[in-house]
Amino acid sequence: MDHNELTNDEEEQLSISYELLTLMHWLVARNPGLLKQMVDRAFDNGLREELRHMASHADSVNSDDVHDIVVEFFGYIEMLMNEKSDKQARCAARAKKLAPTIDRIDTATCSDDTVLASLKKATSQLERNPKANGKELFMKELLRRWQPTNKKVLH
Repeated sequence: MDHNELTNDEEEQLSISYELLTLMHWLVARNPGLLKQMVDRAFDNGLREELRHMASHADSVNSDDVHDIVVEFFGYIEMLMNEKSDKQARCAARAKKLAPTIDRIDTATCSDDTVLASLKKATSQLERNPKANGKELFMKELLRRWQPTNKKVLH
C-alpha cells in the first residue's frame, strides 16, 4: 500500500467520544420514541425531498463533504452534551452552597418534593442572575410552594 493512501485513510477516520457513544446507545435503548419523533419531524419538514435530490446527484457527492457533515453533526451533539453537563455542574455547585440551608428545613412540615422543586427553581434563577442571593431565592421559592397542613406540629 502506498504511504499516501494510508495517510488519506487516516485523515478520513472519525473518532467518536465514549460519552457520545453512550448517548447514542442510551437513546436507542431507553428512548427510541424520541428518535422516531425526530425522524418523523425531519420527513414532515422536507427530508424526503432532500433525500431524493441527493440520490439523483449521488455521483457528485464529495467524500470530504460527507465527512464534514458527519463531523458537524457529532460535534454539535457533543457541544449540546457539554453545555448540559456544565449547567448541571453549576447547578450542583449552587445546590451544595444551599445545602446547609436545606438541612435546616423541617421535613415534617415541608415535603421533599417541595424542597426539590424550590431548589430547582432557585438554581434556575441563579443561572440567569448569578449575583442574586441564592439562599434568599431558595427561601422565597420554598415559601411560595409550601402548603401547610392542618396538623399541628409541636416542638
